[in-house]
Amino acid sequence: MNWIEIVFFILISSFMPLGMLWIYLMALKNGLMKKDNADWCVLEEGIEIKVIKNQKIKSVIPINSIVKAKYAYDDGWTESKIVEDALNLFDSNNRLITKIPKTANGFKEVYSLIEEKGIKINRCVVDAPSFID
Repeated sequence: MNWIEIVFFILISSFMPLGMLWIYLMALKNGLMKKDNADWCVLEEGIEIKVIKNQKIKSVIPINSIVKAKYAYDDGWTESKIVEDALNLFDSNNRLITKIPKTANGFKEVYSLIEEKGIKINRCVVDAPSFID
């Protein structure tokens, strides 16, 4: 009987990394961002929002072009080391304009600005991989 248990363990352990990869890809698709060591900054300048990554402007978004937003966050009891919470901004065609990581400087100010403008922010929980971290 021991050889059956060993074979079963090997089969299960070989499929686990594929399952974690699937969870990772679905977390990215559902709104989380891949963690990186970049220096993110978000600035609100009058009628536009500037997203800066490593002192280079990544995007400039007119505030009036944002129709809806989604704040995706991981509500797990352990924090993932490979993905992080993010604010996703969408235009009138339901296309993703940009993702802003929660760790970005100025995140709270921009989040508050979007709420003040009356743009609905949909908060959704996304399962994030933490087992392989």
